[in-house]
Amino acid sequence: MNERIQMMLDHFEIREVIEAYVHACDCGDLEGVKDTYWEDSYDHHGPIAGPGYQFAKDCSLALGHLNVAGHTLEFESVAR
Repeated sequence: MNERIQMMLDHFEIREVIEAYVHACDCGDLEGVKDTYWEDSYDHHGPIAGPGYQFAKDCSLALGHLNVAGHTLEFESVAR
């Protein structure tokens, strides 16, 4: 496959995971957040750092009381 096409497909797949993650966070969907992490993942999210599944739990607990939550997605290319 053409290298440029593969890069575009990779970026698309990464964006899909990020969109699923923020949607699950905004909906307070613990299982949905967990599903976006690899089993052996590590998340360093400001004051919270640890396994991805633990962050998923902490995120859901922290946002669970909100009726509305929102994320803004910004993407910058690191490869040129």
